[in-house]
Amino acid sequence: MNIGKTGSISIGNLLQKEFDAFVWQNWQPSARKPKCAPEHVCHLPEQFADFTVISSVRNPFTHEMSRHTHGSPNYRTFPITMKSFEKWLRRTWMETYFSKINMSESYIPPEGCVRYKVNHIIHLENIQEDFNKLPFVTTPVEVLHENKTQNDQSCLYYTQELADLVRKARSIDFELFGYSKQLPKEMQKIKCL
Repeated sequence: MNIGKTGSISIGNLLQKEFDAFVWQNWQPSARKPKCAPEHVCHLPEQFADFTVISSVRNPFTHEMSRHTHGSPNYRTFPITMKSFEKWLRRTWMETYFSKINMSESYIPPEGCVRYKVNHIIHLENIQEDFNKLPFVTTPVEVLHENKTQNDQSCLYYTQELADLVRKARSIDFELFGYSKQLPKEMQKIKCL
């Protein structure tokens, strides 16, 4: 499942290259039905109902920084500011991994798609270890970091107030995927992946 800024492109490319996997993406013919097109929202077309589903996640604190930077206009050439980051975190609705991979019991798949179960979760912070624990990986492989944001984000940091916004809006992600809600000191001023 392709969730932006969680290493999903790196994982998908490795699966295709080394494991002869078919990774469904929005440019493939089966995605032409708009209701099933992935665009980082994960629905599974019925013809892939028996596929093994792998999803990647990352710490919500670093994820929000990276998503903000990646989604900003001209993000590769124009600097990102704390003002724009604060505005990003104060937006009306903050998407969760839980909603993106449709884990809710109330999820009703769009026409042509099926309800599915995520078989494996890979945490970006442990991408090498988690990937190499997949049941079909018999020899350890290196996961290369692709689609890395290029511009400098060293000016971004979390205040307690901003951290609280993420804790509240993404509480289900912290709990479900095993991330601590405690803001580590090094995350008070960090660069994003």
